[in-house]
Amino acid sequence: MFFRNNEDESVARNITVGDLKLQNEVLNEVLNDNMVSRIMKELNRNPAITQKELAQELGATLSTVQRKMKMMIEAGVLTRVGAKKKGYWKLNS
Repeated sequence: MFFRNNEDESVARNITVGDLKLQNEVLNEVLNDNMVSRIMKELNRNPAITQKELAQELGATLSTVQRKMKMMIEAGVLTRVGAKKKGYWKLNS
């Protein structure tokens, strides 16, 4: 990365550090969520489960499961591998 002066480098470094702090806050919020913990346990047990089946298994609404899984995907905790019908959920380390 090229910087015109030390001030530019300092600003870029602060943005990067700030972004990392925000990512860590989001990740901590996701991982500390009880429903997310329950979803993760169920996905470990059955990675091919559908969101509808997951909602039924957890006694939650489909929209709650979809919202929580979206948060997990955005935080980099969860990935969908393969097609909608034949795919599976992968928890990222």
